[in-house]
Amino acid sequence: YVNLVDEGIDVAVRIGTLADSSLVALPLGTVRTRVVAAPAWLQRHGAPAGPAALRGCECLDYSGERSVEWRFQQDGRRLRVPVQGRLRFNHAGAALRACEAGAGIGRFLSYQLHEALAAGRLRVLLSDFELPPEPVQLVLPQTRLLPARTRAFIDTARAALVPLLQDLDQVRTAPTGTAACARAPAPRPPAGAPPGPSS
Repeated sequence: YVNLVDEGIDVAVRIGTLADSSLVALPLGTVRTRVVAAPAWLQRHGAPAGPAALRGCECLDYSGERSVEWRFQQDGRRLRVPVQGRLRFNHAGAALRACEAGAGIGRFLSYQLHEALAAGRLRVLLSDFELPPEPVQLVLPQTRLLPARTRAFIDTARAALVPLLQDLDQVRTAPTGTAACARAPAPRPPAGAPPGPSS
């Protein structure tokens, strides 16, 4: 995290448990990490029955890690499931758009999914295996007096974010299936089409 004092920052939004006791935390709500897929993808492949079924699915990643594991919990135990796919991204927004287009299964924070879930463009998968929600808070250095601009920002942010974060659990969940995905072969160009660029 950025050091607020060293960087001269008045207030920031942070996700996760606050470890720095020198900061004041104002709770806003929580977010979850959710696994999702587009209805069109689910029609073709079905919904995975459990986290282990993701090993054979086309999963979209934007972490930048060479080896990708998605985390879940089951019966109080934490699970790490290696996933893979042909598409890698360096931006969550691009991965989200690909997921909405039916390119594979994605994993995002619930606030990133809010509009797509509300519009029905995505469905939540494996909700019974989700990790506990993470706290979202405004954090600021301890001080006796807050500038008027900082107080105004805090009031505006809380008014906007608290209702939004409370609404994030109202989602469209896909029925749990029994399918163990099998990644389809890369699509072939139509006959007579010029060859694509080599990788």
